[in-house]
Amino acid sequence: MVLYVVGLGLGDEKDITIKGLEAVKSSAKVYLEFYTSLLGGSTSVERMEAFYGKQLILADREFVESGCEGMLEESKTMDVSFLVVGDPFGATTHTDLIMRAKELNITVKIVHNASIMNAVGCCGLQLYTFGQTISMVFFTDTYKPDSFYDRVKSNRQAGLHTLCLLDIKVKEQTIENMLRGRKVYEPPRFMTVNQCAEQLLEIEDIRGEKVYDENTLCVGMARVGQDDQQVITGTMKELVSIDFGAPLHSFIICGDMHFHELDFFNSFRINKENKFAFINWLNAKQFEAIDWLNLKCGDQLLAQTHQPKLYGNTSAFQKIYKLLKSMNNNNQQEEEGLSQLFNIVETISP
Repeated sequence: MVLYVVGLGLGDEKDITIKGLEAVKSSAKVYLEFYTSLLGGSTSVERMEAFYGKQLILADREFVESGCEGMLEESKTMDVSFLVVGDPFGATTHTDLIMRAKELNITVKIVHNASIMNAVGCCGLQLYTFGQTISMVFFTDTYKPDSFYDRVKSNRQAGLHTLCLLDIKVKEQTIENMLRGRKVYEPPRFMTVNQCAEQLLEIEDIRGEKVYDENTLCVGMARVGQDDQQVITGTMKELVSIDFGAPLHSFIICGDMHFHELDFFNSFRINKENKFAFINWLNAKQFEAIDWLNLKCGDQLLAQTHQPKLYGNTSAFQKIYKLLKSMNNNNQQEEEGLSQLFNIVETISP
């Protein structure tokens, strides 16, 4: 007997893998976890049941975190499938469930699928340049947690991107109803890109460590994996005012970007007239920049760096080019600019 934990992907009922569908069809009972995430668009339980050929038992937060003993007991005598939007290991809650099953000597089989953790690559940022992922919860007048801020700080100091997972409130109770033991639930709420950006800026104002600001480059995404997926890039301030439409939304605070990443970023730019002029130049004329360096700085510069390393160090190259642009045709800034240029080059390891 097996407990299958099956990832459903991000789009609709058809995103399930063939292996996952086979597990569902072979199971005596099928549970659907529906509070850590939701399938997109007009996907309904009825549509899923029709496609899978099985009746689905809905599993809310209370069931998964404290009331799943019945499902685990069933798994000892029959095949049971537990369906999860995205990938089974996209939430710590599912990891806890799997560990409980293993402690009861229940055979567990995992069927993986796409999740937001890898689908964010659709915005053009390279997955291996992401740092720690953070969760952004809804603020209240008395509750504004800022533990995420230090993780963003760590990521940005390392030049890494930060994926922000936005809060979902499904079948949630008010504190009053919880205290009174009333099973009364609030309407579902889904955090938007706009709310995330506003809360990020609010915490920056409070902490004041200049980890990011309203001009920090960011990516807003909505309904990733669905036919109407939306990706828009811009500054944090710009994204505050953009309507991204229906949920689910995700948010990225950009770190240092390779010029290929910047090309992709600019293809989604909210205001394409504001593209960085040096990015287009950087794409086509890196060798021209090296020639310019040779001409301006001569042997002194080349003795302090190695050209192949300079090409590979995109962050340093971008800094150098911005200095070149500021120095070009401006003799007053040239001496100061060259001094800064040498300081940057000295940080490039041979």
